[in-house]
Amino acid sequence: ATSGIGYSTANLFHQLGATLVVTGRNTERLKTLEEQLQDGKGQILAIAADLTKEEDIRELAKAVINKFHTVDILVNNAGIIDKGTIEDTTLEQYDRVMSTNLRSMFYLTQQLIPQLIASKGSIVNVSSVNGMRSEKLRISNVVVYSIVFQANFSKNFARIIGLELSG
Repeated sequence: ATSGIGYSTANLFHQLGATLVVTGRNTERLKTLEEQLQDGKGQILAIAADLTKEEDIRELAKAVINKFHTVDILVNNAGIIDKGTIEDTTLEQYDRVMSTNLRSMFYLTQQLIPQLIASKGSIVNVSSVNGMRSEKLRISNVVVYSIVFQANFSKNFARIIGLELSG
């Protein structure tokens, strides 16, 4: 939530008076965001976490549950782009993009699903037109990022989880 869509989403929910939990790896930007949102409109809890790490996701979920006991909306927004073509992208780059853009969404949702079910909450998965339309937009050197979004994981994950939870 420290930049881009996540930052804007946090600000919008704050303006609407929501209680927020925001997370990010950059502790300096996270602290700045937390300070900006301390104006009494809504409660905010900022937690530094690396969503590529299972332990960080578990601790994040535990902190949310311990503090608020409920989750009404989960916004899965973590995402990175790592430059590289099929010829020069390393497996480390591939794993980093997949872990950030896909695995974190799955695992954080899994950790918070009991609270979301109890509150009849919503899950919002943020995706990217850049990945979905990379061939039309002529975006090059982002092969793994494009693969992630060409697969429509975010959309399909939401559809399948919705069907599974609706009975």
